[in-house]
Amino acid sequence: MAAEIGEELWSETYDDGYTISMVRGDRLGPLDVKVMHKHDEALRAHAPKHMHWVDDVFRKADHDSTVMCEFMTWALDNYHATSAWSSESEQTDYSAPSVPFYSPDELPGWDVEHLATLIDTLSKNEQLGAVGNPNVYRFRELMEQVKEYVCGDLEDTDLRRTITSTATRL
Repeated sequence: MAAEIGEELWSETYDDGYTISMVRGDRLGPLDVKVMHKHDEALRAHAPKHMHWVDDVFRKADHDSTVMCEFMTWALDNYHATSAWSSESEQTDYSAPSVPFYSPDELPGWDVEHLATLIDTLSKNEQLGAVGNPNVYRFRELMEQVKEYVCGDLEDTDLRRTITSTATRL
């Protein structure tokens, strides 16, 4: 039986105190998911804005831009290697990707597994809307801009402002 809109399909709790979950969405067809996260001290879960993960990457890049350049390279490679959700069972049996190149305790903000899970689930969901949707691939474009920033000049305030503006509009 298909999940109802708003019904939880999957969740996982991370060492940073956040639980990420996927609930049945309604924007991109029958396999659409809405990614939610909730800190253990919060009263309820909410959908993270793109600015949340971008800000987390920026904070980590301020501490180690080389590692975050590697991370964003991995994130874009993962985006291009992934495909849209193919079934509800794929969603309920979801296994978050592992990011093997550093310990999540080395950088501020969310655990890297938390960040990787958000990016992976958003990537899979964006792939659902590819046909006839003029706003599709905006997430990929935002990731490309973030990678350009963290792999390039962290003093490029114009690019950082452009990314921030894009992230707040998505």
